[in-house]
Amino acid sequence: MLCHSTVWNPPPSCTDYRVGPPGDAWTRLATMVNLLEKLNYTRTTLIQGKDTEDREENKDLELVKLPEDITLAGFTPLMLNPQDPCYVEKTEDMEVAQVCLRISKILFFGQVFLCGLETPVLKLQKSETGVSEYVSVVEASSTSSPSSPPTQSDSELMVESYSEGEEESISTLRRLPSCGNVPDDTTAPVAAVEIRSLIERKEELERRQRKQDRHRQRVQAILQKSSVSVEIEVRPRQLVPDTNCFIDYLPQLQTIARAISGAQPIYTLMVPLVVLNELEGLARGADARDCPPASRATLNPEHVARVAESAKTALAFARSRNPAIRCITTRGTVLPSSTFTAEEDVDKDGLTRNDDRILTTCLSLCRSNKDQANAAEEGQPRRLRREVVLLTEDRNLRVKALARDVPVREVPDFMQWALFG
Repeated sequence: MLCHSTVWNPPPSCTDYRVGPPGDAWTRLATMVNLLEKLNYTRTTLIQGKDTEDREENKDLELVKLPEDITLAGFTPLMLNPQDPCYVEKTEDMEVAQVCLRISKILFFGQVFLCGLETPVLKLQKSETGVSEYVSVVEASSTSSPSSPPTQSDSELMVESYSEGEEESISTLRRLPSCGNVPDDTTAPVAAVEIRSLIERKEELERRQRKQDRHRQRVQAILQKSSVSVEIEVRPRQLVPDTNCFIDYLPQLQTIARAISGAQPIYTLMVPLVVLNELEGLARGADARDCPPASRATLNPEHVARVAESAKTALAFARSRNPAIRCITTRGTVLPSSTFTAEEDVDKDGLTRNDDRILTTCLSLCRSNKDQANAAEEGQPRRLRREVVLLTEDRNLRVKALARDVPVREVPDFMQWALFG
């Protein structure tokens, strides 16, 4: 309320609501402020943070932390109200100090904040007995004053139930037994309150049940309408590894390349030219001139040396005359030699990122292998057959590949699936 006074000020009329017993909430708030003002509690035990700057005995003070402030820390609507630190002597009872801090905050809100608003809510005035008290200045409705009795008695209380989320509100009226059916003694008000609480509890349970039923119906409708749009049959023959696979999983790639059936390799490693270029750059070592200024100081010479050595070994493996290794361009052209690794038409296609070039290589292989199946019938999922699998651990590249219907796996997962592990 301190942070967002424009939401509730000018305060709404309390006669617009039928919640709780009859009366004015602002008058009750003024009464509470008056009672707290008369409460005998030690005010001097609390020491504001600004008062501790010139104190030499700060080591004897302890910060007062309220559990509710800790729970609501980071709650966006409360960020506009920074809390001033409050301290107490270590010899004092912390629980009593927390209660005193709560009382001081309530009194500040009622005596200072509510009285100082442009449209004040409370004001200090003298009563007929000469005692100064805080009273509410919120105008009550002329039809019902705070002191006037309620228009309906407890025996004729009407409970309205509104179904949440429905287009039309359904109102069910239930009346309590008439006064003639209730014994005319002191137990009549107690019985009426109990019956009213039972009716309200019943209405709450009914609302929860209707809400759960609607949620269940919506879930069933979504499940009935949902359907599989694509079915992909993967028969891996051509594997496209990215650069990190050669650095981190070179032994596994060598195992895949050695797998043969008869005299022919089972899998073919299709190495994109962009991967060869990256391996060449890593084999030369990370030059500080090729790195951003912010990351030059973070380069670890030992790590750079290890990566360079791994890149040299991977580059020798990729350029070996192994029938299970082929170099391929972004357009899907298989090169007879890996000597030349430059592509002139890549920049013209707008492929500035190496990840996009690797994905484009996979798509070119899919088109050349005619993996795309014919269009399915209306209402039926598309069925595709893929012989190309992208091997990578890069999350962004995996998401892009799956969006383009390209199978993608991590090297350990593929090894386990192929029974190499």
